[in-house]
Amino acid sequence: MLDRLQTSFQQLPRNIRGGLWMVLAGVFFTSLGVMIRMANKEVHVLEIVFFRYFISLMIMAP
Repeated sequence: MLDRLQTSFQQLPRNIRGGLWMVLAGVFFTSLGVMIRMANKEVHVLEIVFFRYFISLMIMAP
């Protein structure tokens, strides 16, 4: 299933693939904003900022 999806994704033109990546990034940024607003009700702002950037660092480090 995953192999078939990857093959069909690779067959798309490059500009369509880039547009899909941009839409996916927009969804993730939007969901991040929503989660931060939800966490802001219970967690201090400095903790939110620390964990947001710490997790981002762990994702981007490799």
